[in-house]
Amino acid sequence: MLKLTDEMKDAIRNAIDEGRFCIVATADAEGWANVSYRGSVAVYDDSSLSFWNRSRTETVKNIEENPRATIFYRNRDRQAHWRFFGHARIASDPAERERVMEVTDDRELAADPDRNGIGMIVAIERVIDERGNVILKA
Repeated sequence: MLKLTDEMKDAIRNAIDEGRFCIVATADAEGWANVSYRGSVAVYDDSSLSFWNRSRTETVKNIEENPRATIFYRNRDRQAHWRFFGHARIASDPAERERVMEVTDDRELAADPDRNGIGMIVAIERVIDERGNVILKA
């Protein structure tokens, strides 16, 4: 099982404070990509990232049709550049949904005061660096 490094977890946890929003990419069943900035990307556990999808847009539909997702993180100040590849799913269990909200930055949740959003969990299967080298693999 892949385990995210402490450096990766720290970078993701501090991404908003450092002005480094992650980019989440999904694709529909036909392969058409949807790419969006997500300030809500968080460390769900040692091998998964999560995000809060308050807009309920294409991302949810895409993940239902094609669970593959990529999360891109880059921060020149940290000299960190990672692409996290994995399989995403909707946090349908109430405890999982609560966990996604627990790890999501409060500023992101404030934009969804009624908590109508959907928690998404991405089980990371590999991570590559800026040169395309696989640095972690499940």
